[in-house]
Amino acid sequence: MAFGDAIAEGYGSIDYNGYRMVLYNHLKTDCGRRKVEFVGSQKGGAEPVTDHEGHHGADIESLLALCSGEDVTSTLAKNPNVILLHIGTENMSPLRSPDIAGPEEAPAKLGELVDHIFSIAPNVVLVVAQIIWSPNFVWFDNIDPYNAAITRMVKRKADQGRKILTADLRPIGEKDCIRNFDGTWQECADLNNDGLHPKDEGYRRAAGFWYEALFEATQKGWLR
Repeated sequence: MAFGDAIAEGYGSIDYNGYRMVLYNHLKTDCGRRKVEFVGSQKGGAEPVTDHEGHHGADIESLLALCSGEDVTSTLAKNPNVILLHIGTENMSPLRSPDIAGPEEAPAKLGELVDHIFSIAPNVVLVVAQIIWSPNFVWFDNIDPYNAAITRMVKRKADQGRKILTADLRPIGEKDCIRNFDGTWQECADLNNDGLHPKDEGYRRAAGFWYEALFEATQKGWLR
């Protein structure tokens, strides 16, 4: 289950498959006859990866609210064995609405979201992304501490016996992505011109990072 914000949706990719199609192909190649299926109430991209729970513009608390809604509840009722979670970019924005938790409160809110997911799906393998880096001013100052807090939170939950680990998506956008002081943009291989959403190349890399996390989960005996 691809869950979270516009990254789970695939926004910014040409076909709206985002990372899902590349990841699907990796898994189908390596998983033999085992079934690989994406689930979700939202639709986008091409078969067989149209289903997802990516919600454009979602912040942590709005995603938590969606967990109590019919759409996400019905998806979780399908008992996905893995949830791939990317959330928090909106919380890092210097232009966020005053009612959206900021960088200081975001790690605690993410912890609440993780606890809620496990309360509904206690046996799921939850992969939490250290979110994609942004070259935009102020954003990058906020993203680095948030990503560090994600690592600490995931370790605490894992120490409590939860099947949880991180996927490191930070390298996307870090290299050769520069927002000039005059506001102009230097072309970036990974990100679109908004400095937030990946291009196809960025999503291709994201699929690889998700795959590495799933391989780690398999090594732990969480996936069979």
